[in-house]
Amino acid sequence: MNTTWSRREFLELSGAAVSASLAPTSLRAGRVPPSDTVRFGMVGVGMQGSGLLGESIKLPGVACAAAADLYDGRHTLAREIAGATLPVTRRYQQLLDDKTIDCIVAAVPDHWHRRIVVDAVSAHLRALALLEGVRHRGGG
Repeated sequence: MNTTWSRREFLELSGAAVSASLAPTSLRAGRVPPSDTVRFGMVGVGMQGSGLLGESIKLPGVACAAAADLYDGRHTLAREIAGATLPVTRRYQQLLDDKTIDCIVAAVPDHWHRRIVVDAVSAHLRALALLEGVRHRGGG
C-alpha cells in the first residue's frame, strides 16, 4: 500500500475535510429547514439556463420557484428539469412580483443582463447574471 501523497492530493483532501467540518450541521445532514431554503426564479432556460437549473436544484436548501422564457419549448424543458408543477411564464416581471422568490438567476443574452438585473434589484431581490465575457467597457 502506498502511503505517500502528492502535495496536490494532500491539499485536496485537507481542503475537503476543513470544508466539511465548517459546514453547518443542516448541510452536512443533507436536510435544510424550509426557513433556510433559497427559492430562486430562473430567467432564461436555454443551453446555459437549463444546465444551471438542473445543477442548482440538486443542492440542499435550493429550490426553483418559477421560470421565465419566451419560448414554449423551454417552458416544457424547465418543467422536465424542475418538476411538472413548476410555474412558468413568458414575462420575467411576474417572477419579480412573486414574494416567495428570494433571488433571480438571469441566463439570457448579454444585451438583456442590465435590464433584468436592475429590475430585480429595484424589486428588492438579489440577482445573478451569467456573463460569458466582457467585450467592451460600459456594455450590458
